[in-house]
Amino acid sequence: MNVHYWPVGIKNPQDLKLRRCDMSKYLLSDWLPSIPQNVSKDIFGWPKHIFAVNPSTGLNRYLYVRKKIGLSERHWKTVFSWMTGVIGTRRVLAEEKYRWIAPVSAFDPKRHQRFDLKQWLRYEYPPSLLKITRKRKRKNITKLMPDYIAAKKNSSGEYELALFESKGTKNQLRTISSIHKGQYKTWYDQVTSARVLFDKKLQTIPRHIVVATRFNPNGPHPDSRELQIRAWNSKVEAPDASNPLVLEIATAYCIALCHNLSLVNTAVAIAISAHIRSGFGIFVNEQKKYLDYAISKSDTELNEKDINRDDIKISLSPGLLQLFKCLRSPDISVSLKGLNIFESNISNWVSREISQYSENPNISVDESGFTVECEDFIEEEYFNNTNEK
Repeated sequence: MNVHYWPVGIKNPQDLKLRRCDMSKYLLSDWLPSIPQNVSKDIFGWPKHIFAVNPSTGLNRYLYVRKKIGLSERHWKTVFSWMTGVIGTRRVLAEEKYRWIAPVSAFDPKRHQRFDLKQWLRYEYPPSLLKITRKRKRKNITKLMPDYIAAKKNSSGEYELALFESKGTKNQLRTISSIHKGQYKTWYDQVTSARVLFDKKLQTIPRHIVVATRFNPNGPHPDSRELQIRAWNSKVEAPDASNPLVLEIATAYCIALCHNLSLVNTAVAIAISAHIRSGFGIFVNEQKKYLDYAISKSDTELNEKDINRDDIKISLSPGLLQLFKCLRSPDISVSLKGLNIFESNISNWVSREISQYSENPNISVDESGFTVECEDFIEEEYFNNTNEK
């Protein structure tokens, strides 16, 4: 299965592999703290009901939006468009080899941050040394900020950062060659509007990337409803990011993943430890009491590495399970050591899993150390028995 894709700086579209099990994987790791686990886990299975393969495209097998989605009420189309934008952006992040991804909003110091140990779902991410705010005295058209901050290892083995903005549109992407001027300049303004500080020190972000995903459920035929993804990039020279900074991003990513997997106590333990490590904790002794309790419950959760969610099966790698355990420690040296060990070993695990499941279209391997297996429709049978043509 493919989508039409314009990489950064490329004028002609390429085929980008994107299966519906990949879509479920990207939704699984996205930040959904305000959605209860019994609801969020159902969202992962939606892609196979929203997207289908256009059989008229032959071997290219392009994905398109099912006709019935166009009959949905307007607010549901907005939800589906958001999901598609998340999927498109996460796919580009994966293509660009970014492993640790967190929402910019998690590090906004102005948002309400009530750290309630007894009812942890009421908070998002504990106060952090990483702070992302809007640039001062910026005469932008928009007051919005980018969606994601991401980190990856570069060719020299050091971390580099990027800010990403995710956009959904019903417009044709092949005609949008630039976002630095014209009607789409607000996209560029938004992705470059953030100011990133770590431990009160201003950080230079080397890359600012906008990813637009075309979602057009009202097209009259499958060809007009095919998915398109396009990326634009702005790049400057910048020093490498420090390991403690990246640890904050990786921690937020793991909390979101644990939340969506219903590993509640593991997410609580990681969040409490992150709060203690930041130095913002006031009632440290009380926090440690809850931390010990959460870790004991977390050990039971992590003994089961295979997690079933209706027709979706998630398998966690030994390396990822060990990383969760290291992030539960309020000792930053333990957490950093766990992150470094994970980075050193995970590539071998990913390569083995991809080789093992390369012929299985229903299993997707994530670079952060887990696999997703989804039951799928038989496309030709579905297409012939419905009014999709």
